[in-house]
Amino acid sequence: MAVVLVAACGAKAPAQVTNAYTPPQSTARILRSVSNVSHPRPDLDLGGVLPDFHEELRWPLSGMSHPALEPQYPVARELAIDLEWGQLCERNVHKRVSATHRELLAYLRGWCEVQRKNVDGACAYFKPLIGSIKRGLTAAVRHDLANILSEQGAENAEHWLSKHDIRDVDVLDLLAANFVEVGSRADAHAINLRAIDSDDYATDATKCKRLVRHIVLELEADPTLALQALKQLATSPKVPDPTCVRMLNKISCWRAPQTNCGQYFADENIDIKAHIVVDAYLNWPRETDHNDWWAAADRALHGLPFPGAAELVITAYEASFRADSGCYERRSFAVHHAIGMIRLDPRHAIYTDRLATLEKRCPKPELPPSSLSKSVSTPLLIPPAMPSPTTP
Repeated sequence: MAVVLVAACGAKAPAQVTNAYTPPQSTARILRSVSNVSHPRPDLDLGGVLPDFHEELRWPLSGMSHPALEPQYPVARELAIDLEWGQLCERNVHKRVSATHRELLAYLRGWCEVQRKNVDGACAYFKPLIGSIKRGLTAAVRHDLANILSEQGAENAEHWLSKHDIRDVDVLDLLAANFVEVGSRADAHAINLRAIDSDDYATDATKCKRLVRHIVLELEADPTLALQALKQLATSPKVPDPTCVRMLNKISCWRAPQTNCGQYFADENIDIKAHIVVDAYLNWPRETDHNDWWAAADRALHGLPFPGAAELVITAYEASFRADSGCYERRSFAVHHAIGMIRLDPRHAIYTDRLATLEKRCPKPELPPSSLSKSVSTPLLIPPAMPSPTTP
């Protein structure tokens, strides 16, 4: 009825507004196919950005330390010249008696037992030397015990440790690290738990390092208790240990990289561009429409020139055109802007063919004609030079 009344009153229809510029047919929207599509996420190497616990699992080993059945103390150099420790055993040097070299000879005896594959005898000689006052010998013995026992497996290692009443937690930490080094994660987990249970006087930093190793080894169905203990150490004290805070941020990012990596990136001073690329990578769409694929490309575009950003942008654009093959002005300007940014980096020459294909799928639109009425430019009038001041 309202329509009839308006017509009856003689109301005028609004004037139709026409665009001053009509894009050429090549860039007009042509919907040949519109659908939801899926596209595999590119395989990017983000190992240098996302948390890696290699060093935490190897703690307290240094970067150059590796399990080896060799004395960590230079006993041959101390007892002889131009002889190896194995040669000293063959020449029965370890059977000598000397008040001056009593601890060194006991150390050599332990290694001679190792040479005979007698772990029981080696532990018997090494255990008293853990309390040696000779510089460097205690540290060497701890490493030696860890190296020897890492070849026995966790069950046998715990047997020898219990039999000889070796309660040194530093040996346990080194032994757990050695098991990680040789690929025995289950053994590392078992020894690490023994270290956690045995050390009542550990600093907060040491506790957090052991808890992180416990969580990362992932041998328990639910690491909730370890996570709660780590969080308590990192948040409850008035002045939390900085190691614990850092470990909590790293673990949080490792467990939920889509949402909990902000503090970790700040701790590690990671470029914000890397953060953007990681976000685009981890939130890669599954099966969706062209708009979501376009948004994924736009999100990754802000990560340029960080490695991997260009791959994500191009792949997302390709998926978007598969979902909607139409090319229209706004879409064309966006894709050509991205192509220009990608081409600025010489490293992206590998994408030449794929970028050319995108250009063909959606050519750059022609600019509208100029609205200036005069085609001849007005001459530029240059004002006369000011006279220079004269000296009175």
